[in-house]
Amino acid sequence: ITMRSGKPSSKGRQRRSRSGGISYTRILFYAALIGIGSFISFYVQSSGGGVKLLSKDSQAPANPIARRQADIGVAVEAPAAAVAPAAAPPSVAPPAVAAPIPDPPKQQAAVVIPAKAPEPRKEAVSSDVTMQTLAAIQAIKDLKFYDEMQKQEYENHMIEFHTGSGTCDAICAAQSGRVCARDWFLHLDRCDIAQTIFPNGRCVEDASPGVPTFLESLNEVLVGKDGKSYPPTCSAPGQGGGLRLCPCVASDRARPGSTQPGVKAVREVVERLLTERDAHERLEASRGAHDSIEVDEDGAHVSSVQLSDIKAGRVEFYKGELGETCHAACKVQHMKCNEKWFKTLNQCEVMMAAFPQAKDGSYFKSCGSQFYGHDLPGYQTQMDTLLLNNDIDNFPSNCGGRGDSTLRVCPCVYKYPHALITYHSVFNVQSKQYFEWQSRYSVFWHKQIGQPGPITRLLSMGGAWPTNPSPHPVGDHLMAEVPTHIAPQYDYSIDNYVAYNKPLSITHWLQTTKVEEDVIIIMDPDCAYINKVDYQVEEGLPVATSGYYSFKDPNSIEMQIAKHYCKGVCEHYDPIAVPIVIHRKDLEKLAPLWLKYTEDIRRDREGPNKWPIEWNDNKYVVNRIEWVAEMFGYVIAAAHLDLRHEIVDLQLVPSVHKRLTPSVPFLHFHVRVETADHKFWNKGDDHAGQRFPWPVAEGTDPVTLRLLTALHEAYEAVGETERTKNNLW
Repeated sequence: ITMRSGKPSSKGRQRRSRSGGISYTRILFYAALIGIGSFISFYVQSSGGGVKLLSKDSQAPANPIARRQADIGVAVEAPAAAVAPAAAPPSVAPPAVAAPIPDPPKQQAAVVIPAKAPEPRKEAVSSDVTMQTLAAIQAIKDLKFYDEMQKQEYENHMIEFHTGSGTCDAICAAQSGRVCARDWFLHLDRCDIAQTIFPNGRCVEDASPGVPTFLESLNEVLVGKDGKSYPPTCSAPGQGGGLRLCPCVASDRARPGSTQPGVKAVREVVERLLTERDAHERLEASRGAHDSIEVDEDGAHVSSVQLSDIKAGRVEFYKGELGETCHAACKVQHMKCNEKWFKTLNQCEVMMAAFPQAKDGSYFKSCGSQFYGHDLPGYQTQMDTLLLNNDIDNFPSNCGGRGDSTLRVCPCVYKYPHALITYHSVFNVQSKQYFEWQSRYSVFWHKQIGQPGPITRLLSMGGAWPTNPSPHPVGDHLMAEVPTHIAPQYDYSIDNYVAYNKPLSITHWLQTTKVEEDVIIIMDPDCAYINKVDYQVEEGLPVATSGYYSFKDPNSIEMQIAKHYCKGVCEHYDPIAVPIVIHRKDLEKLAPLWLKYTEDIRRDREGPNKWPIEWNDNKYVVNRIEWVAEMFGYVIAAAHLDLRHEIVDLQLVPSVHKRLTPSVPFLHFHVRVETADHKFWNKGDDHAGQRFPWPVAEGTDPVTLRLLTALHEAYEAVGETERTKNNLW
């Protein structure tokens, strides 16, 4: 029987009557029953095991899914009249017969809800989750974003937050094909944010990658124990099957992932070696033998932690290109190098898994262990040999190490999403003709390569610190052209060592100016930008270039100097030089000590504590203490604060280096250079910025060519000042 508005069709009645299947009286009886059923379904709704009487105006939909939509305020659309089908397909349950629902507006189409559609309440809850999460994020003090993309998503409501069991990849995919935006864990992996969504849970730190998670059975909200060491990931399910809180964006805003899988053979060997080591260390620990077990800062076994990282997919191993740093190799994969893995990789079995064959096709059977270096372990192509680092404790392998003939195995970890890092480049000069062109060119090169953040000339001019701490009131003729901070000059009460002004000007700048950038790039005026600096420097983890000296030998002159001026305080000394990339908060503590130790060293130039002659004689030492007192002042100040640097290649020195290396940010032109046709140039002349070999002879090495090209481009762009052109100095 086909029904319209609860009344039987007369046409249908006549067809059935003629067939002799059903009598007219019986048809009237059935129609009465159906009418009563329609009346009941219209006025009565079952609720909570009882019966709830509704008014006619309520018009509650009988379909349970539609009814839940009405309960939570979701608009319900339906056909003009309910239709009871003669026979429903097996996969779709026949809906209950309902009273008429008013026609929807004509421009809206009816919604057909399949029996197995997702619960609409989840959609509403997800909307609430997004609004609640965004409100909680907005309340974060000093909120900083990972990048401009994340900031745009926040401001334009292009980010959604969803909860569910399983991985965030799957949870986001279920929301119309969205993708997990891993950098948003920067804001989600916090107790205050997670408890906004899961208010009934007490906050507990956990080292698993599947956080934040709510464990309803325990009433616990799990957040990361240490997001930098144990970062949350999109691919991990909630710990213990709990509900994850996930950040989801449209697929066209997907974050870049690794371009290729890691070296499977290396991962398998490392996992096996760590499994064996972890089992051995557990056995040793059960016997009370803890001395030989390496532990991290939390007291956990390093082998156990690393094994967990491999199983959780937090680390992959990639082979770098020839001469490439692990910083660069991991960056290509949108990951970050983690130098804590190099001790584990410094095993011959690992190297043979990465580089199994020599140039002649034979398989390696051993590794050389008579070398050390920041770029080891690795495959030395010129020697056609696998090399291990035989002094990894005193000369540690690091992410920035590189050798022109070295192929490295790089440990790349999931890149924890830091807030957007801001940079500020600074250099110190006096108002002299010698520094004029260097200052102007430095600003040009900074702008030319698009280095993020401002650049500031720290001009030491006027005053006599500390007796007269007031700097010159107006500065010099470059104030309008070159961004400048004026600092007082040192009073030279000890001696006329000009380099006192570097730590003094930095201290004055930080203490008298509101510096808002996170990371400070300390350079010299003879450093030319050729690539951007984009190291993700954190507080307590500065980066610097390697100096031409070492503290490896405990009896070296460098070590004698360091121990003499830092008695009983310092344990580690880093052989570094400018450029230096350091967090502002670290530099605020370090700069005054830098000046203090520079003064301490220079005071002993004369008097009863005069330096031993070897300290200041190039027959015994590469760097005479008379010239590098300020550099040692920095090194000792950092050691005093137990501030360890990652040593990376931040510079190329023309005439010393002949080969351009991708991503190295600076050319440090502090020595004389020579072209292929034997023309010379050095920075020492007051007019060196205008007088240099050009055009450059064919056959000149690439680093020298790059420097002379940079000088030519800067001169063409900014020219000479009237003061220099007319010799008015």
